[in-house]
This record gives sequence, C-alpha cells and structure tokens, in this order.
Amino acid sequence: MNNIQTGKSTPLMNVTSGYHFHHVCAEQAEILDEIEEALRKKHYLAELLPYEMSDDE
Repeated sequence: MNNIQTGKSTPLMNVTSGYHFHHVCAEQAEILDEIEEALRKKHYLAELLPYEMSDDE
C-alpha cells in the first residue's frame, strides 16, 4: 500500500483499463450458474468480446 500511496506502483485496475479476470471452478454446473448470477446482479461481469468466447458459448 505504501508503494501505491507514494506513486511507486499503481493499482491493477489502472494497468488493465479497469478490468481483471478470475477463474472460478465448482464441482457442479449449477453452482457456477449461481455464482455467475450473483456476480451479474452486482454488475461485476463484463460482456465477453467475440475473440474471448470459446466454441461452446
């Protein structure tokens, strides 16, 4: 935190234009669906760009 406060470092959001990514895994697809819905309700999810989509989406 000291490096950020003194200007020696910047928050990740500044380096990545406000976006960063996490991989989420669960033992069941239903759990992933619940997680996705909760994150969507909080507006934490960005829409995927065409080049980011996998073949099964």
